[in-house]
This record gives sequence, structure tokens and C-alpha cells, in this order.
Amino acid sequence: MRSLMMLVSLLVVGVGTFCIANASVPFVGVAFIVGMAILLMGICELVVNRVTNMSSYESKKEVNVEGFTSVILGCVFLSGQVTEDVAITAVFALWMTLEGLKAVSSVNFNFRTQSPLDRFTEALGIVMTLFGVYMFYNMMLLDFKILTLVGTALFLLGMCRFRIALSIEYRTPDMLTGNKERLADAKRDEKRAMQKAKEGIRETKEARERITKAKKAIEKEESMMRLAERRRSKDPEKK
Repeated sequence: MRSLMMLVSLLVVGVGTFCIANASVPFVGVAFIVGMAILLMGICELVVNRVTNMSSYESKKEVNVEGFTSVILGCVFLSGQVTEDVAITAVFALWMTLEGLKAVSSVNFNFRTQSPLDRFTEALGIVMTLFGVYMFYNMMLLDFKILTLVGTALFLLGMCRFRIALSIEYRTPDMLTGNKERLADAKRDEKRAMQKAKEGIRETKEARERITKAKKAIEKEESMMRLAERRRSKDPEKK
């Protein structure tokens, strides 16, 4: 299933590249291809989400929402309900912005504990968000052709789904899972638990260091205050 998700995401990337290469063609001419690619992507998300286990920052409910959204938009494009360039741009712009913001908010912003996949997700989310915002103002700025925008959006969506494919793990039902599969699952769970424990130990150590520094600062301030009081008490005696 993970491989299926990767293949579909690469298909969407290919459709996006095709749209960019044929930017002079009206959107109506490629609406069927675009709609079919988006529809397949949505169906694949829903199917894969039923039989896989998402990573810690991928919620099954969120993927279900994304899948149904893709299915609905795919059907809309296939049925030719959206044909105006302004409407198409607005749909993809809003879609890009929401997908980008969701991707950015799903990762841990602590750079020291980020995995390569987290960094890729963060960078991709920022690019998608900025591109989505740009699409709203395309006519006022560089005024790219509609298929260039749609192709770029599909390319980024395909990369986003490929990222999701990298974050899923297959889990067979308990009745069909053998001892070896259960052992492998247990080892993966242990590895994730150890990683979380290491992060917790690191955070605890950092908190202790902050506490120690704060105590030293307080002691230093108190010693300075006592020294100042002694000096003030000695001054009247000298006079």
C-alpha cells in the first residue's frame, strides 16, 4: 500500500509536469486528465488510510479529509463544473494554502530533534503556502498561464502525498499477523518509544540547566544586595 501511494503521487507529479510543458493549452483540454489524477489520488488516500498506520504527525482523520476533498474536486473537474480560469486558480490557490499550512503545523520546529522527513515537510509546506498565496495575485504580478499554475500545484501536491507515503507503515490485522510481524512491530514501537524518551531526557536536562542558571543568578543578586546593605550600614558609622 505504501508503494501504491508512492506510485499515485508520482502519477500526480507527472500530470503536473505535463501541464507545465503544455501551458499554452486551455484548461478544458486537460481537465479530464487533471480530474482523473486528483480522483485517483483521493481514492488511493482513502484506501491506504484504511490499512496503514500513520506516523506520529499524520492523523488518519486528516488524511480521510484530504482524500474526500481530492475525490470531490476530481469529480468536479471531470464533470466540467469549473471551467473559468479565475475559478480554477482560486480553487487551487486555496487548496495549496491550506495544504501548506497543515504541513508546516504538523512538524516539530525544534531543529535539533527534526528528522530529514520533518525538514522536508517543513520546507514543502512553506513553498506550498507561499505559492498558494501567490496564485491569488498572479494576474497582478507575473501573470503565468493557468496550466503553469495548475501544473505546479499538482507537482507540489504529488510531492506532499509522496511525503505522506514515506510516513506510513503497514500493519496487518492481528488474526493474520505472525510472530515475526508482531516482533517487528514491537521493535518499531520500542524504537519510537526510545526516541521519545531521549527527547524527554534532553528536555529535562535543558530544564535543569535553566533552573541551575536561575538559582545562580538569584544567589548572585542576593549576595550583591547583602554587600550593598553592608556598605550602607558602614557609611553612617564612618561619619
